[in-house]
Amino acid sequence: MSYPLEIRQATPADSAELLKRQKDAYVSEAERYQDWSLPVLNETEEAFLSALETHTILVALLNEHLVGSVRAKLDGGVCRIGRLFTAPGYQGKGIGSSLLRAAEDAFQTVDTFALFTGSASHGNISLYRRHGYEITGRDQMTAKIEMVIMEKPARNTKLASQNNRTQPEDKMNITIETAEKGDADAILSLQKIAFHQEAKLNGDMLITPMVETLDQLTEAFSTHLFLVAKDGPEILGSVRIRSDGNTCHIGRLFVAPGHQGRGIGRRLMQAAEEQFTKSGKFKLITGGKSAGNIRLYESLGYQVTGEAMDNGKTPLVVMEKQQG
Repeated sequence: MSYPLEIRQATPADSAELLKRQKDAYVSEAERYQDWSLPVLNETEEAFLSALETHTILVALLNEHLVGSVRAKLDGGVCRIGRLFTAPGYQGKGIGSSLLRAAEDAFQTVDTFALFTGSASHGNISLYRRHGYEITGRDQMTAKIEMVIMEKPARNTKLASQNNRTQPEDKMNITIETAEKGDADAILSLQKIAFHQEAKLNGDMLITPMVETLDQLTEAFSTHLFLVAKDGPEILGSVRIRSDGNTCHIGRLFVAPGHQGRGIGRRLMQAAEEQFTKSGKFKLITGGKSAGNIRLYESLGYQVTGEAMDNGKTPLVVMEKQQG
């Protein structure tokens, strides 16, 4: 995001503004279901102050104005996340994603993250799926609202935390270089190994990076610039880039298993962008279920702008950011 967003713990002094913003945000849900009995619309200041003692409540501030919130609590080995909202007028800017990640980061030792939302709240469900959540059950929230329960394992958060501690040392021996056609075989072999995890996640072993042939990849050198991350002579990752004038298209970013979480993907992305500094915007596509990828791109300023499909089966998201 291109604006200074601050996320911090809520305090009793936030109660009035938070509850007002919360109610404004959930009006659209009440209208969707024609049900004004939602507990979130009727939370009192006393109830909020009580929740401060049992939950971790975070607020998002933009220019010192409260623009969103989320709360979470520990329940055995499960972190239960709820009341995530972004204030009207600020939605679609990645604030909800930032709050969700911050809530997860506050509970790095749990086994599972869990939340619920209305079954007809397709925007919410899409957001949570992009962050790796899947529907695991259904229940009746009110007489008019069926809710879906969504969960995801917490191991990715733990691994990211552990890997981030090693990142400064790892950076020293890794270089980013322009690839040559002679590197095509090595790039393709690593690409298929790296994308196997995503193929398995989607239950689709025919996603495009998995079925690309050596001839196709070699031919792509005539239209794309390939960058590779190397540790000495060993290729650890790659990304390809092409420009159509106004837009720089970034694709097939991968890092070999065993080297992920070392900041290599971030360095490849930054190097890719530096090759086309005169482009008006950057654009890429990644798996809709690939929460780690989406998180990386959002941290680099990208926002989801659309959806697509790979092989007619695997959901994708289109992400873009404006140059400058």
